[in-house]
Amino acid sequence: MKKKNFIVIIALATLISSCSNDSSSKKYKLFFNTYFDTPGVSRLVEYNPDTDETKIIGGDTVEIAYGRKTPVNHNSKVYFRAYTPSDGLSLWVYDPSKSEQVDINPKVLTDLRPLSSASASPDYLYSVGESLVFTADTDASGNELFIYEDSKPISSSNPQLIDLNPSGSSDPEGFLQVDEKIYFIFNNGSENALGVYDSSIAISASNPSTLFTGYIIDKSAVSIQRLFLLIQGDKLYFPGNNGSLGNELMVFNLSQPQSGSNPSVELDINTGANNSNANHFVSYQDKIYFFATNGTDGYELWSYNPSLPSSASNPEMHEIYIGSSSSISANFNQLEIQSSKLFFAASDIVVGRELWIWDLNENFNKGTNPKLYEFRSTTQAGDGGGYTKCLNTKFCFNTYSEIDSIYKLRIYDGGSGLPEISDFKTIEIPGGEDPGNFSTFVY
Repeated sequence: MKKKNFIVIIALATLISSCSNDSSSKKYKLFFNTYFDTPGVSRLVEYNPDTDETKIIGGDTVEIAYGRKTPVNHNSKVYFRAYTPSDGLSLWVYDPSKSEQVDINPKVLTDLRPLSSASASPDYLYSVGESLVFTADTDASGNELFIYEDSKPISSSNPQLIDLNPSGSSDPEGFLQVDEKIYFIFNNGSENALGVYDSSIAISASNPSTLFTGYIIDKSAVSIQRLFLLIQGDKLYFPGNNGSLGNELMVFNLSQPQSGSNPSVELDINTGANNSNANHFVSYQDKIYFFATNGTDGYELWSYNPSLPSSASNPEMHEIYIGSSSSISANFNQLEIQSSKLFFAASDIVVGRELWIWDLNENFNKGTNPKLYEFRSTTQAGDGGGYTKCLNTKFCFNTYSEIDSIYKLRIYDGGSGLPEISDFKTIEIPGGEDPGNFSTFVY
């Protein structure tokens, strides 16, 4: 029997985004993890906005497990990781078009660890072209990259193991999908490296490939749980360290090979050997938005236009919590851009962690733009919980309900201007709480 990994379910969840460029008018459903106090486990839940109803997928036999990016929609099927006593933490698949076949739907996709009773613990699920890309633990190679093509039958080579570190675990992370390519950080056995997989061409000795080695920070040394990448034009931005400065924003020119000047430090925000820990990168028009600290004002929101010369206002800090305290948690936060709106959770001296929305077409002016959405009237941290965006215009997140003393799913359908709290619809999940639970909404 496989041993269950015991996970503490944390209500202050920052959800990881996974959205389609599909039309907002298309029919859709949301699939997400939800915790049920009775019997004390998480389940996969489907929400149908047409009927405003939710249902549990897999009944009482399929227990959903914590993951950084799971479930995911791939070719109209929902892939996720779940636990059963017989299979441990495994990769599962659910076909919404065959919802009546409850005896075989959902089901375990395949046993990724056939030589042992240990769990595969699949995570970081991404739909990239015709490939499902994910990480999992193996019997012989540790935690590695896998690529699955659902157009081909399950076999010893499908999903295909990509052993990026022959001497141990490569621990792939920091995934960034751009069209049919996915970029990621991994350990090659001696140092961190930046890799890329192109799903439009066959898997080979040169696909996935390594773009550069070194420079990428060791997140465990600075207690950061996730690393982020960003591509703008032919430049890839990442949290790095060149060996002389601290952990700063670095850049790699994708059109050129690695050299003594590529990658290079783009910004030295916390000067000298001090760490700014710049991370959580997103972009809108010419600007990059991210979190960092200058060593004086705590961990805050910053913007930077790499097409303009550096100056007193480029990069620019946008301080929410005035003073040395941080408004942003280095671990449980992320930025989301939807149309021209920047969504993030932050706290200040008056309120705990709440949702803020900044209309990026207007100047930063704390209190009015970004606008604070105080879903809880107290100053206890964690009010705004976690969040993700779904579809093209819809924004989904969880936040605390003082009436029911649980975290609930809320959906904003988008629109011009900054919304009011009344524009967020609350979705009731009978018996459930903390929707999302460190996972991803998919449609």
